[in-house]
Amino acid sequence: MLSLTPSPLLQPSPTCLYVDYMFELTLEYLNIDSWLSANLGVMKGLAKVKCGGI
Repeated sequence: MLSLTPSPLLQPSPTCLYVDYMFELTLEYLNIDSWLSANLGVMKGLAKVKCGGI
């Protein structure tokens, strides 16, 4: 597992922005049910925290 060190300026990395974009695109494309959407939302929130809280 990669250890992510927060940037001094707390700038989101391109990878984090890409992951965030792909989450949104996937949710829109699949139009999945609310239960799964809620769980993905939690995972997305955790990913944001790991990426420096965008």
